[in-house]
Amino acid sequence: LAGFPDAGAETKCAACGSAGTELKRCLRCNEVSYCNKDCQTQDWKEHKQRCGAMRELFEMGSPDLRAAAITAQAKVANQAIKAAKKSGTPVVSMSSTAFGVVAPGMPIPAGVPPNYGLKQAAVMDFHSGASSSGGRGNMRGEQAYRAYYDDLEDNREQWLAFFDIHQHHMDAEHTCGILGTLATIYRQRGVLDMCEKVLDMEDEVLRRYQRCGALEGPGAVRCYDELNYKYQVIRYNIHLQKKRYSLCGTLFRSLARYEIKYKKNYDDQNYLFMLTAVLKKRPTAAILDSLTDAEVEKIVLAPLALPGSENLHVTDQARRNVALQTCACCGKREQAIATFFKCSKCKCTYYCGA
Repeated sequence: LAGFPDAGAETKCAACGSAGTELKRCLRCNEVSYCNKDCQTQDWKEHKQRCGAMRELFEMGSPDLRAAAITAQAKVANQAIKAAKKSGTPVVSMSSTAFGVVAPGMPIPAGVPPNYGLKQAAVMDFHSGASSSGGRGNMRGEQAYRAYYDDLEDNREQWLAFFDIHQHHMDAEHTCGILGTLATIYRQRGVLDMCEKVLDMEDEVLRRYQRCGALEGPGAVRCYDELNYKYQVIRYNIHLQKKRYSLCGTLFRSLARYEIKYKKNYDDQNYLFMLTAVLKKRPTAAILDSLTDAEVEKIVLAPLALPGSENLHVTDQARRNVALQTCACCGKREQAIATFFKCSKCKCTYYCGA
């Protein structure tokens, strides 16, 4: 239960009130201290309501959320791609649109964006990395995602008109996932202005997905809600990094409302738990709606007052995951994740291959 000797947590035992230099901190939250295991056991009934919440406070705003679960479709696609590559079978992307089939060697049907192949390549990379555990996962597709994003900007009107068509709701869904991942890469790398531009485009696609997906039934509505939640999480973190706290407050209400709607349990909550942790209020829809702007601001600012808050926005591991390498030979800088070659012997030197 109790762990390391006290080093700046509460100076008195949370159970009996005794002061001393031999107190030990709770290992879960590092915020309260006890004389011994007996005192911690005695206080656990009271402390357990806050213990997990304090731990979440330390982690809030760090890396963006990982996907809650990898879809069965992505797993199957990934397995099929890997099996094909292993056997030497060419992997070909074919897509059905309202205007006809898009495939290599076939003319692009009228009405389909001329560089639709960039979207297919981005989806292939997105699915290929989707089931990777830990590390960079589908962030390895940054180069393909950026090429697709650039084309979305260059041919904005044509792409958005394409997403407006109901039959293309899956194209919009895939695009939101790709843009969300690209925005996450830029946020964790600290390129916040570029991150916001990518999110602006995702917002355009999300609104079209919402309109078209609503015709597909409850499953598509839930998928939209989840994509919109992840989009808002990135927006929230950017506002936090740029100290736009009033905008964080607006998003906090929406994010907590999503967690209420889908009955997220305590361990899966990223925002709702703060009602209890910071304000000591019940995490219900009625309480959330009754919060004043001042109370929401208190919640937003709470993590910034904790020890170690300088690392709240992005963890060291997240920075390493999105770091760009420099060629040891010519000094050229990598333009996207995983485009340089790592030395097979030392595993720490990179080359551009030029």
